[in-house]
Amino acid sequence: MKCILPAAVAALVVLGSVGASQAATSLQTVSIGSLPIVVGAGQSVSVALDPFARFDPAAGTLNAVTLATTITFAFSSPAMPGDFFSLSVKEPASNVTVDGLQGDALGDAPIVYLGGNTFPAPFGPQAPLFLGTGMTTLVLQTFSTRALSVTGFQATVTYDYTPQRVEVPAPASLAVLGAGLLGLAAAQRNSRRRKHAGR
Repeated sequence: MKCILPAAVAALVVLGSVGASQAATSLQTVSIGSLPIVVGAGQSVSVALDPFARFDPAAGTLNAVTLATTITFAFSSPAMPGDFFSLSVKEPASNVTVDGLQGDALGDAPIVYLGGNTFPAPFGPQAPLFLGTGMTTLVLQTFSTRALSVTGFQATVTYDYTPQRVEVPAPASLAVLGAGLLGLAAAQRNSRRRKHAGR
């Protein structure tokens, strides 16, 4: 019986380790339906991005969200001292900003902004934007004291998560467990026979 017990215990250990979850990612691309976005000097313009799906907690545990943005824009009026601009990606109802850029509006060459942020769990004020069921729609809000045009926009939302653990016994584990249980039953039978024989 001493030889059989380790086999049964080993099988249980193997069964417990099967189904351990590994990290996974899910990526969505977000764009703007109509470009260019023309912003007059001193104006503020908000344009909705395409909606994206939030992460459903039923799929697993969300560890982090990464938002990567690429925005191309250029100024289209003469520069004046003190000119400045700001671009921000935000959720309009809560006014929570997830990415942005601001600075002096002095150059004339097109500007390509490569930005974004990573939000680790528990996500703070950004949690309702990324976690739950349904869709989220962000806006690109642009303000400039100098006229500009946004000619390109691309964003990706990447969910880094641990999938729900599903226990699936491996066939080899079941075979070892079965052998161990059969051995235990045989040992118990032999023990009973010895007791009856000794009477």
